[in-house]
Amino acid sequence: MKKSNYLIFSIILVILSVYLYQNYIYYRIPHNPIAKYSSKDPISFSIEKIFPNGESSIIFTKKNSKYNKKILEYFSNLELIPMKNKTVYNMNISVEQIYFIGFLEFDFSKYIIVKDIFIENLNIIYISSNIDGLNSGYYKIINSEFDYEFIYKQIIK
Repeated sequence: MKKSNYLIFSIILVILSVYLYQNYIYYRIPHNPIAKYSSKDPISFSIEKIFPNGESSIIFTKKNSKYNKKILEYFSNLELIPMKNKTVYNMNISVEQIYFIGFLEFDFSKYIIVKDIFIENLNIIYISSNIDGLNSGYYKIINSEFDYEFIYKQIIK
């Protein structure tokens, strides 16, 4: 009888721990999913500017590995905290704003997309990829804002 009570208590404790981690603790731990790819060399980087009327313009596409590596290092060094999608939707980010989409390509089939970089709110970005193990989702930049001027400086060089 005591063994079954301990077993039930242990199972409940494990389920509760998993629930707390997935819904609360995970969103408090800084985590940059791009950081583990900082040692790789991207073959290209492009950034696109999206206007409120739906038009877009590709600002930059570069195949220079030296500058692409610096841009990847910049993204890798951002301090990010994952955000719940529900929190982002409650922020009422309007598509009536200008925003950017960045595209880092590593080889012909592996890429990382950093998008939803809104001019009015440079603290939130969306990261997605087709690389296994990279968690897609919204991230909040802590201790700074997205520095698109750094990206432009790399483009101009």
